[in-house]
Amino acid sequence: MMTTLPENYIEFDEYSDALYSLRHAAFFCAETARDRTMWKWAIIALHNALQGAMICHLSGTAGLGALEKDSIKAALDWHEGDRMGQSQPYPKEKVAPANVLFKRLSGQASTHEGAGGPIKTSKQEVSSFERLHALRNDFSHFTPKSWIIETSGLAQIFGGISQILLRILDAGFAFRHADPALIEEARSCLARFVAEAKT
Repeated sequence: MMTTLPENYIEFDEYSDALYSLRHAAFFCAETARDRTMWKWAIIALHNALQGAMICHLSGTAGLGALEKDSIKAALDWHEGDRMGQSQPYPKEKVAPANVLFKRLSGQASTHEGAGGPIKTSKQEVSSFERLHALRNDFSHFTPKSWIIETSGLAQIFGGISQILLRILDAGFAFRHADPALIEEARSCLARFVAEAKT
């Protein structure tokens, strides 16, 4: 739950992080008509939105479903020790990589925790994720090189990812505690991406 803070502070939670990322993906997409380099930031923002949505969808009441296996084990061991009266610092949590989260989301890997349940994905949507993930990784870990991206296929990628995000929203679990106004804004952004993918 977001709180009211003084002007010199800003607060994020897992819900707002994903939904604000989607807002920025839409903003940067709109800016590509003026400046094609904005595609970089649109790609990074959309990837962040999907990764955040997967984390929200996969995380149940224990908050473990989106973590790496070692982090899940460490957290469960800590809870068992705490139950036995052993006082230890809570272990550092590490989120699983996006491709692992996607496998859990789509039911290709175990989820480790009761949460939002599997989300059906088509072959085209899996391909959209793989392409988006590869682009985001190349941007986030840019090596010395010259790189040309064909932008004509990006609308299809954004459309495929938007279909997945809409199913996550429709499932109702991931953003059950999020601001309803942010959810409606997200739906509007996603509908626009889907429509643009069809043109």
